[in-house]
Amino acid sequence: MITTLINPYIALLLWPGVLFSVLITAVITDAIKDAVGRPRPDFFWRCFPDGVASYNNVTKEVICTGLHSVIKEGHKSFPSGHTSWSFAGLGFLSWYLAGKLELFNRRGHVAKLAVVFTPLLAALLVGLSRVDDYWHHWNDVFGGAIIGLLMSSLCYHHLFPSVLNENCVGPHNHLQIGKDFKLGFLSWLPLRRKRSDWPPERIDGVENRDMELGSNPML
Repeated sequence: MITTLINPYIALLLWPGVLFSVLITAVITDAIKDAVGRPRPDFFWRCFPDGVASYNNVTKEVICTGLHSVIKEGHKSFPSGHTSWSFAGLGFLSWYLAGKLELFNRRGHVAKLAVVFTPLLAALLVGLSRVDDYWHHWNDVFGGAIIGLLMSSLCYHHLFPSVLNENCVGPHNHLQIGKDFKLGFLSWLPLRRKRSDWPPERIDGVENRDMELGSNPML
């Protein structure tokens, strides 16, 4: 279990996966923010910094006296960006831990659940802090969490099998080379082979049992 978590070939997929998930979520979140334009809970104070509402005497339209940049930012309440980014990155990490710890192997380890849900709890605290700071409504946070979890799930399953799969420890087969799940685009790295991986079973048609240890130039 521990060896799968620290396996360098598998772990190298973690950070690109997290980054991929967060970047996609950020683009989608910002697009929705601009399209919806929902005011933040503190929009009144953004519009009227002195706390006094101002209206046009003829049309009765609201006249915002605040800074344009502050007012523009006040129209980006839904969905919560911090929440969606947190659930995208930490959600991917939870999926990763669930697969590497084999959470659903029917052995009933409560400690595994605690480890897997810890990143999600941290993401939830980020969302709650946005409501507490009066920057978002609760449904802004809920929407951001859904977007982040959805993107993290898609990105994880793009790289790794389902956590219900018996081969959930490693990446998909097309990303595996050898026992160490060595990635093709990382084949140039000067990583040493395990001693147990040599000698191979056959070399030039000769069985391994017919080869003497001293005659192998690579040992």
